[in-house]
Amino acid sequence: MILADIPSLVFTLTTTDVPISRRGALMIDVRELNDASPTEEEQFFAAFEMMIANDDGAEADRHLREGRPIYIADPLYPGRAVREYPDGRRELMRFDMARDELVVERSI
Repeated sequence: MILADIPSLVFTLTTTDVPISRRGALMIDVRELNDASPTEEEQFFAAFEMMIANDDGAEADRHLREGRPIYIADPLYPGRAVREYPDGRRELMRFDMARDELVVERSI
């Protein structure tokens, strides 16, 4: 599972100049969900879940090739995200609810 570009909270879904309900396969800044209606939020997560279910890893590979880290789930670290860099470095991350941000716990 890819959670691409979490510091800026950008997932691969579509541009921000169209309503969430009309988005396809480019980029969306999920911070926009703060202002989304319940219907738009539901549509976003339905599309996102479908993309995850059909993920073949190509998008993660593209992000790495273009020099950007990716965020993945690793069963060795339940409840945490792993940030993987193009050079192979990996960091264990947790979400700090009080600060509303991802925090590096340690290198792995």
